[in-house]
Amino acid sequence: MKNQSRLILLAIGFSILAYYTFFYFQAKKSIPFATKVECKIIDKRCSASPSIKNYIKVLFKNKSYQIEINEEDCNNYIVGSKILLNYSKEKDYFFHKDNLSNSRNKIVILICFIVILIIPWKKTKKG
Repeated sequence: MKNQSRLILLAIGFSILAYYTFFYFQAKKSIPFATKVECKIIDKRCSASPSIKNYIKVLFKNKSYQIEINEEDCNNYIVGSKILLNYSKEKDYFFHKDNLSNSRNKIVILICFIVILIIPWKKTKKG
């Protein structure tokens, strides 16, 4: 792999890693201060594809919020039903506790990807 394309992949990897790390720590800090709120599901998108995010949209105080959830949970929810979610009043957003473990898994995978890109593979070959 050429150095230029490796640098581009590293930049993309670090950007995505920063995004998931930020979300993970923001949600983790909010857990002790979050309140449980019952909301009505107004829309959802569920997909088996890992590249497409699964989410539900809920209505709370006449405002729509989008919450990322895993595929299994997404398929269990029905539009029009009620759901109990964690709400951070300070940050004005909802989060599902399972998203913390999903974000942590994504962070670990991205770190592995970045480490593989950083290793100078040509120098490790014998010959």
